[in-house]
Order: sequence, then C-alpha cells, then structure tokens
Amino acid sequence: MVFGALAVGMFFTTLYLSNRQSIRRRGLLLALPFSGYIGTGMVVMGLSRSYLLTFVAMGLWGVSGGIVITLQRTMLQEATPDEYMGRVMGCNAFAMTGSYPLAAAMVAGSTAIVDGPGTLILLGVMIALAASLVVWRPAVRRI
Repeated sequence: MVFGALAVGMFFTTLYLSNRQSIRRRGLLLALPFSGYIGTGMVVMGLSRSYLLTFVAMGLWGVSGGIVITLQRTMLQEATPDEYMGRVMGCNAFAMTGSYPLAAAMVAGSTAIVDGPGTLILLGVMIALAASLVVWRPAVRRI
C-alpha cells in the first residue's frame, strides 16, 4: 500500500505535467519539490512510527518525484541540440541506472552502522543538502 501511494502520486503528477501545453518557471517548479521534499520526505519516513503518516509521506514523495523526473527530462531534452539527443539521453539513462548500485552500497553501509530509519534520515539530509546546492542556482531557477 505504501509503495502504491508513491506510484499513484508519481503517475498522476507525471500524467498531468505531460499533458500541459507549456509549463512556466520549470526551474523553480523543479527546485521546490527537489530541494524541499525529496530529501526531507525520507527524513519524515525515517522518523515516522505511524503507518498513516508514512503512507501520506510516500504519496507526497510520489508527487514530488513525478514533478522532478518529468521536468528534469523535459528541460534536458529542450536544452539539447538534436544532433546530440541520442548521446545525451543515453548518458542520462546510464547515470540513472548506474546510480542504483551506488545507492545500494550507500544504503548497505549506512544500515550496518545506524539502522533502517537512521539510514533514511541520514541519506534524506544528504539529499536535501545536495539538491539545494544544485537547484537553487539562479541559472536553474530562471529556466
């Protein structure tokens, strides 16, 4: 059920954004959920001892993820010249898929030191900080 909430949130957000004619202030719309909820949502889930709170947090995480993934790929394709599109999208797919083993190693190492909830909190804080450094740059917000 919890992962279902994530999927529903992501599905409907992605469907909504992909059917819009245009989206103004895409950089700012990307920055808000990416820096404001992707990492902090993990912290909330790590601290939560309530199924309902975790369920709601996962739904919001799905909404945020749908916004981030849809806009990130839209902005990447709009900024890429046609002659480089295949290579750029290939590199993007490689980076996304290649990050899974790295993330799994980080989670395994962290879980061995702290615990499952502690890992969510630790990585959530790291993600929130890293995302904030990237997305709040004026060049991203102006897009």
